[in-house]
Amino acid sequence: MCVLMLCCLCACVVFGCVCVFSSVLGRMAQKSIETDAPLGFDKRHQKAFVDYDNGRPSVTRVESVRYNPQDNTSLVLCYPLTGRQHQIRAHLNHLNHPIANDVKYGGSTERVEVITAYHHTNTNTNTTNTNTAAAAAAAAA
Repeated sequence: MCVLMLCCLCACVVFGCVCVFSSVLGRMAQKSIETDAPLGFDKRHQKAFVDYDNGRPSVTRVESVRYNPQDNTSLVLCYPLTGRQHQIRAHLNHLNHPIANDVKYGGSTERVEVITAYHHTNTNTNTTNTNTAAAAAAAAA
């Protein structure tokens, strides 16, 4: 399950600030970017969206950690400076780098199937979780 989470969202605390590792589609053009696109929320569809007219102030800083050319994804570190529902998902999609397996916000269904298939073939989930956490920490270093 952690393998699936790494490509979606893995939260941690760094120096007292909440940050989130995420694997996103494409290569980030900049090492660091901050978006302040205001967000609205559609309760019926349970989805956040950029709404310049009526949205609430929302700020997310995104830092590129590493690019993987094999599957055209980037590992990024996200710092939500405000706390809107689905903020990171909506902002990454707005930046044209949706979370790799987040279909609701523009991710790829192929990515979900590959990760799920890998998870189900690995019978030792404790090893997977430990290795995934170690890989995420090493990538951030």
